[in-house]
Amino acid sequence: MAEIDQKLVEEKQEGLKRPLADENGKNSLPKKKKNRKQAVKSKETSIVPKPNVSEDEIKTYFNLQKKLKKAGALKTNKKNSTAKKNKFKNKKNKFVVSSDAKDSNQKHDNISKNKRTKKSKQMLSAKQLDNIRKKEFLTEKRSKLSPAYFDATYILKMMSHKQGSLNNLISTLKDQNNIKQVYALAIKVIKNQVIIKKIIDEIKPPKELDTLMIEILLGDLLFGQKRFKEYRKILEIEFVLENEKKIFELYNSREQVSDENIRQEVRYLRVNLIKMNIPDFLDKMLQHDFALQLYSKESTSFEDFKKMALALESKSFIRDYHFECLFVIKDSDTKTICDTEMYKEKMLFFQDKASVLAIESMDLHPGITVFDACAAPGMKTIGIASQLKNDCTIIANDMSKFRYKQMKNLIHNFGVEVKELLNTDFGLIEPSKYPDLDVILLDPSCSGSGMYRRLEYGTQKDFDEGELIQRCKKLAKFQLILLDNALKFNPKKIVYSTCSESQIENEDVINQFFANNPGIPYEVINVMPDWPLRGTGDYDFSSRCIRANFDTTMTCGFFCCVIKRTDCEISETNAEVKDEKSTNGVLVRNEVESNKQELVEPPTPRKSRRLQNNV
Repeated sequence: MAEIDQKLVEEKQEGLKRPLADENGKNSLPKKKKNRKQAVKSKETSIVPKPNVSEDEIKTYFNLQKKLKKAGALKTNKKNSTAKKNKFKNKKNKFVVSSDAKDSNQKHDNISKNKRTKKSKQMLSAKQLDNIRKKEFLTEKRSKLSPAYFDATYILKMMSHKQGSLNNLISTLKDQNNIKQVYALAIKVIKNQVIIKKIIDEIKPPKELDTLMIEILLGDLLFGQKRFKEYRKILEIEFVLENEKKIFELYNSREQVSDENIRQEVRYLRVNLIKMNIPDFLDKMLQHDFALQLYSKESTSFEDFKKMALALESKSFIRDYHFECLFVIKDSDTKTICDTEMYKEKMLFFQDKASVLAIESMDLHPGITVFDACAAPGMKTIGIASQLKNDCTIIANDMSKFRYKQMKNLIHNFGVEVKELLNTDFGLIEPSKYPDLDVILLDPSCSGSGMYRRLEYGTQKDFDEGELIQRCKKLAKFQLILLDNALKFNPKKIVYSTCSESQIENEDVINQFFANNPGIPYEVINVMPDWPLRGTGDYDFSSRCIRANFDTTMTCGFFCCVIKRTDCEISETNAEVKDEKSTNGVLVRNEVESNKQELVEPPTPRKSRRLQNNV
């Protein structure tokens, strides 16, 4: 054995000194220098035993390698060396490993396997888990688990960052084939988020796992069809199934939670007149086994209408009392509507009745030019174009890059034609580029205190009364800047609306706007005189503003005010609501007369300084 060891060492040293030779004994080294990998390969190749060697020589070879490594004579990459060793052992027709060697190798493999298993059960670092996701979770398993789970997780993430509502985000999904399943998965979490979050606090998932995916899985496990169970190798699914017993114990021992903020008895459905007319919509609804409930407005008060709407049965719908483009359905029928071709093809969409107030108060007419200054996600822009069947000129702008992209996709999908889509600060737009604007629509960021019925997701910060007032005042400053910016364009009308119920963001902003700009040829006009809820406060214009809330108008909380240039004629449609009778007997409008206001000679408008919106 000593002779063999000495011989191998000498061969090793001699192999490192002399160049390799070909069959004729000539130097066969290439002219170019070998890289490091080639050099290591040559060194290892020089000491690899030949075929037909004995078992003792094989053991000696491996022992010698270990000695050389310890002595530093053989410097190789550990990973490459291990791979080389395994390749050598598994080489067919080279040598046969003895039973002792097999047992030794198997024991070594079992020890390594146990170490790997033990390590995998320990807490993984974020980087390690991220690599696992990229290789297994996102590639192999995504193709098997329904994409609806991933889409629903994405929607919850966007909603938690206040990047859109549930319906708007679903409309932006590329795959519209499983929107019914996406909606079902997301809505279960949103409506039961209090219970789900309490369960998550108890089971305490590792921070490295996707909490939003776990919430989706819990919603499906507790309230859905549990379709994910067969994909156990996904880490989040494995965690949920391992804690399934505890999850159900926590759920069964829960306290009954009632959340008025997510109570939704009815939904408002709007027809996209660009793609479909009302008679076709009614026919298609009948084809889907929906029944239209008829009533006459002459013999029905608004209070009676609200009772009829709240008492709707499943697969029943009714035309709205005020707006012909809207229909009311039961909230539980939302999934059924989302699964229809009409909805998938953007022939109709969900829009709360309160949002229609801003559109109706514009007094739309064919050929009108509207600048939507805070347009994203684009539902009011779509509503304007739908009502006029694209017979209008629309410029839509939003400062947020993400919301701008969302708006761009929605507008394209709904078939809306716009003159310009802008992604910039409204205060930096040059007014001279847009002369003769009929309407500027301002629907700025607000506290959202009126969206108590909207399906929201995420942790809602609780403000005390003092903090809430300060927050509203801060927002009011931003809203006032936008109004001053709109004045520079000299439009015929400025329609200002918010989804806030706070007077600080509404009537107080309008009052401060006129105080900051004395003598301007603008005034607040009375719109929709038959609307039941008016503005608040002691201002002389308060009764000309309109408001909305659930108790009075069966909508979200909303405020709308129309500021009109006094040198423009007052439209007759603002002064009276013409008698309109529906041929199918669904809607009959009463004639309402109001006194026309006398036109006042406008003073010379002063030059307003340019204000830049830095918010």
